[in-house]
Order: sequence, then C-alpha cells, then structure tokens
Amino acid sequence: MAWSSQQRLAIPVFTEILAFNSNDIEALIGRGNALNDITEHKATLVDSEVVLALQPINVEAIRCAATAERSMGLPRATLARLEPLFTSDYRKPATLFIAAQARREMGRPDLAEGYARAVLAQKPADEGAQRLLEQIGLERRPSIQVESRYARRSYDPAIRFLQASHELTVNNGLTKFAPQACFMRYQGGDFPSVDMYSIGTSGRHRFDDFFEFESSLLLNLEEEERRNRADGNEDQEVTLTHETTFSLIPSDPLRFDLIRSQSRAPVGGREHALNRERYPGQ
Repeated sequence: MAWSSQQRLAIPVFTEILAFNSNDIEALIGRGNALNDITEHKATLVDSEVVLALQPINVEAIRCAATAERSMGLPRATLARLEPLFTSDYRKPATLFIAAQARREMGRPDLAEGYARAVLAQKPADEGAQRLLEQIGLERRPSIQVESRYARRSYDPAIRFLQASHELTVNNGLTKFAPQACFMRYQGGDFPSVDMYSIGTSGRHRFDDFFEFESSLLLNLEEEERRNRADGNEDQEVTLTHETTFSLIPSDPLRFDLIRSQSRAPVGGREHALNRERYPGQ
C-alpha cells in the first residue's frame, strides 16, 4: 500500500490495524514511516523500538529509526543504529545514503562522500546521492563572504560592523582557512567615536569524529577621533589578537570547548595582555 502523498490519512489506518494486533510488524513500520514523513520523529522511534524488540535485525525498522534520529539532529545515534546492517554486510543504497547524510551532519564530509559514491556504485541514477555529492562539492569551493551589521540602543553607542573574508577548503573538506578584513565603528553622542580596522586569518581543522581545532589571528588598529579628546591629540593603538579553540565532541548532545584568547600590543602603544580559559559545554 503506497501512502507517499497521504501520510496523515495512512496513520489512522495503521493505528486501526494495530488496535487488533499491537505487534503487527508491517503496520508498525508503515505507521513509523508515515510519522517520519510528517516529522513526528519521537513517535516513529516508539513504533520502531516495538518492531526491534520483536525482530532485532529488521532492516526496515532500523532504517526507519535511523532516519528519525538523523532528522532529530542525532547523527552519532544514527550511525550506531545502522551498525548492525554494516556488520551483517547489508550495505544497500538506502542504508548507505542515511549514513552519508549523518556523516556530513557531524562534520565529516570526507566520509559522507565515500558513502554517497558507494550508493552510486550500486545505483548510478540515485538522485539523493547525486544531490549530496553536488552539495559537498559546492561547500569545498572557494567562497567570498561579506557581512554587515548595525546596532543601536537608547543609551549605548551605535555599532557599525563590516567584514569580508575569502574561505578556502582543502583536505577533503576537513580543513578550512580564510583571510579576512574587518571594520568596526563605535559612535554615540556622549561616547568617544572609535574606529577599529582588522586584518588577519582564521582556520579550522577536523581531526576525526571527536576532535576539532579552530584558530584566528588578527592585527588591529584602534583609532579614537581627535575631536573627542580634550588634549586634541589623536589616540591610536595597534594590537595583535589570537584566539584558539580546541573542541572535544564525545556525543550528539555534548561538546566541550577549551578556548584561549590573547590580545597584545606588538608595536609601541600601551602593552597589555589578556589570557582567558573557558570550558563551556553544550
């Protein structure tokens, strides 16, 4: 029975069947797939778990549950769910495609590409795998980004922000670095007007499923307008700022970041240094 465009109509039909036999495998899988299609993923997992309690290696139930977990933003749980299918050599295109999506979402485009190509090796016309490879290819192309923001509140200075960067991706999508330039202006009636110009670079590298490194280095020129100073002199300060983040990602809901941030005056000016270490988890 095909319910591809009538999922909401299919659900009560499957529910009626299950009222007579709560262990009807086909009805549980059918309702689970329909619930997935209308984004009721938690309910999908309930039906899938009932099937898997009866048939632990039911391929359709495993895929149904894995699709729900991936849609819930749980790529590691998705891959763990699919593991029995891989260990039993059941590497069918549908299974490989779910794994490819999960790998990309957990920051491993290199492995996602491998799974997508494995899908196309078995099913050359698979549109989902083709689109995924195109998307991965687009993400690896050099990109220029320009960002502009303006903010102002009643008693605070207005803040204008403009940043341009050119991001380059190498190492099968695992390494990114981006030269960048930035301009910020703080301006308000009772506040001194301050301009800050910055140039530098930032980069990120994903080592494996668990570790990621990110760093940025900026040379800044901070300039306070002469008209705002009682002595009539212009105040300029050159600083070098460096921030490094080392991340541990042990599971889907947990991420731990160790951040070290430093700002120093490398040439003249008032030398100062700021070191901070934080351990936020999310």
